[in-house]
Amino acid sequence: MKLYKTIIIGISALGLCFVQSHAQNNKNDNKSLYNEDVIVNLSYNPIVTDAIKLTQNPSIFDTNYSKIQLQFNRLDKGFHTMLKFDTIKPAKVKGEPLPTLYNTHIKAGIGTYLTPILQVSYASTRDKSFLYGIDFSHRSSLWGGIKDYGHSTYANNDLNLFAKKIFNHYSLTSRAYYNFSRNYYYGSKLYDVYKIDKKDYRVTYHNVGFDVAYTSLERDNSFQHNAMFSINNTSTKIGNKELDLKAMIDISKSLHLFSTSDQILGLTFDYREAFGKFSPKLDASYLRFYDTNIFIDPNLNWKKFTNTRALFNFSPYLIFDMNKFHFFASMGIVPKHNGYNKFQILPTATVSFEIIPQVLSLYGGLKSTAVLPTMNDIRIENPYITPSSLLQDEMNENLFGKVFLNIASNALVSLEAGYESQKNHHFFTATTAPNAFNLSNVVYSDAKRYYATFEADYSFENSFKINTNVTYQKVTTTDIDKPWYTPNLIAKVQAKYSWQDKLDVSITPTFKSKSKAIYCGLQKDIKAMVDVNLNASYQYNTQWKFFVDLENLAYQRYYQYYDYPSQRIVAIIGAVFAF
Repeated sequence: MKLYKTIIIGISALGLCFVQSHAQNNKNDNKSLYNEDVIVNLSYNPIVTDAIKLTQNPSIFDTNYSKIQLQFNRLDKGFHTMLKFDTIKPAKVKGEPLPTLYNTHIKAGIGTYLTPILQVSYASTRDKSFLYGIDFSHRSSLWGGIKDYGHSTYANNDLNLFAKKIFNHYSLTSRAYYNFSRNYYYGSKLYDVYKIDKKDYRVTYHNVGFDVAYTSLERDNSFQHNAMFSINNTSTKIGNKELDLKAMIDISKSLHLFSTSDQILGLTFDYREAFGKFSPKLDASYLRFYDTNIFIDPNLNWKKFTNTRALFNFSPYLIFDMNKFHFFASMGIVPKHNGYNKFQILPTATVSFEIIPQVLSLYGGLKSTAVLPTMNDIRIENPYITPSSLLQDEMNENLFGKVFLNIASNALVSLEAGYESQKNHHFFTATTAPNAFNLSNVVYSDAKRYYATFEADYSFENSFKINTNVTYQKVTTTDIDKPWYTPNLIAKVQAKYSWQDKLDVSITPTFKSKSKAIYCGLQKDIKAMVDVNLNASYQYNTQWKFFVDLENLAYQRYYQYYDYPSQRIVAIIGAVFAF
């Protein structure tokens, strides 16, 4: 039975093979027949056969190991090279045109009390080696009516010419100038009583001078050397003259002694001399009353005299820098100083360093200076001085300490306190005769000054800035009763606002406490003063600017010097034109 089943299965398999073979032949013969591919997906389980692991590690045995012997021979051979430096040229930034600079500027205006102002200047532009220019300014008051006082007008003219030439290793700077000023001794109520002409109590000053300076521009450690010379002549129509000479030479050398910074050793020679002379002219108007002793202070010197003063300062110095530490020391030797001694020693030693980096710093020490005030210096400080003032030398020693505190990147405050010893310091007194011109005389006295000064600066972006300065001082004198015209408190605040580089407005209030003066032998009180000035300007375009200045907005008639009242308010309006 099994045999029959086997035979039947075999015959069936042969039949299927025949049929499949016939179907393949038909497909090749007729491509239009049905054709289909069948893919059968089944799960696949890979089997990794076991590998035979090696249990033994290979090793190399060398019984004759020896170190290789190497030898090197040096071959010296020179190769000549040429070192060439390329010139550093300034970068040219395209798309950023330089703004237009104008050589000439004219500022003109007119104010109350017929106060004209004029300033004309011309200067070279964008020259790296030669700069020059000229400047002229004028300000006057043509009408000065103060009730019960004399004629109070004034005039001031300035002419300046300057030039600077820059060479490879040094530069030369020179300046020539002329100043004319006219003031009236209007501080008296007697002029209307005696019907004195205004020409009889005015004084005019002519000041002309020239100076030249030499500055080395060395970049290495060679000697740095600077020099300066100036000559100045001041004269009046009344008969006093003074010729002033100044010369200075400074030589220094940078040395690398210790620390990472260089130290500087230097030597300064400073020479100053004034040749003063007073020779009253017979045609001087206000001297016509000399015989009757009217309007002439009998206690003042009206005779001829000469007044020659010289000051020579020989001062070696040292500058030491190390990280944030800065030290300066000098020892001035003055051969002659107003008859105190044959030699005066002027020591100076200051130090500055940071206590907290970028936040808190300290500066302080001792400063000693010798001063030779000129007639031009004194008359600028007080235009009502007598022309027969006998000027002297002065010396100051200042022991001080100053603390700087950066509250923020835009806020800085500082506080300075110190003691100053003033030898032969000058003060001003008024006339000693009730029927004389109110002329200020110069007197001298040793003084001790204790002071404290507070300063604060704050800025908001580039639009608002404010600066505050407050000084309190206590001055005592030995040769006069009081430190005349010396207030105990001086405060000044300046606030400025800018808008889009077009509008600038600033206001500056100033306060001075009361002080003492002496007039006709009696002490007088100088009342406390408040002076407020307002300045505003508008930049219309690159060539035109308009401005308004308002002075003494507090409308006070205060005294700068006794019985010389100020105008209550001065308003000036004008424009600036550039071309």
